[in-house]
Amino acid sequence: MFDFFLNSGDSREQAGEADSKMDFRLTEQQRELQAAAREFARAELPDIASQLERDNRPPSRDLVRRYAGMGFLGINAPAELGGLGLGSVDALIVLEEFAKISSAVAFPIFESMVGPVRAVEHFAGQALKDRVVPQVCSGEMIVAVAMSEPDAGSALTDLKTRGVLDGDVVTLNGTKRWCSGAGMRTPTSSTAVCPTIPARKASAPCWSRRTRLG
Repeated sequence: MFDFFLNSGDSREQAGEADSKMDFRLTEQQRELQAAAREFARAELPDIASQLERDNRPPSRDLVRRYAGMGFLGINAPAELGGLGLGSVDALIVLEEFAKISSAVAFPIFESMVGPVRAVEHFAGQALKDRVVPQVCSGEMIVAVAMSEPDAGSALTDLKTRGVLDGDVVTLNGTKRWCSGAGMRTPTSSTAVCPTIPARKASAPCWSRRTRLG
């Protein structure tokens, strides 16, 4: 649906960043993106959201693939990795319209544009980027993240889990409270965030091997 965005560049530049005054108005393309997301979300998702909330279940794989087919996943991921290559404002405009219906149907949108998938995009090796990010943008994969511990939430500096590198193997030592995104019945790349990897004496995220859940 949004192929015409692929070569549009960052819409923030189109809004005129060189202007001496900050302009918070949406560009024409952003308004079109917002309208498309709003129309789809309001027409298609209320009944689905009600059922998901009632049954305490995540969106189906078919629904996530439908998101991908309409261009709603990976909006701010690079085009060479399967995204639209737009900015974070563009991505959050879409997320907002889905979240107005329910966080239950907005979750896959959220996970395709922030958090662990961006960590893979920015910090992983090229081979892992090429394996994970395009599948997230196509709706074939949800990236899960394990941060929360019994005594720590999302403040990464409070985590006690440690990773030890031994060649290509990372051994994780710690206790996790839950793994956000792991309940999605898709092939999942599970991301474990470790504040310290002693073998390299540096702070870094470390990724487990891809595993199939459900």
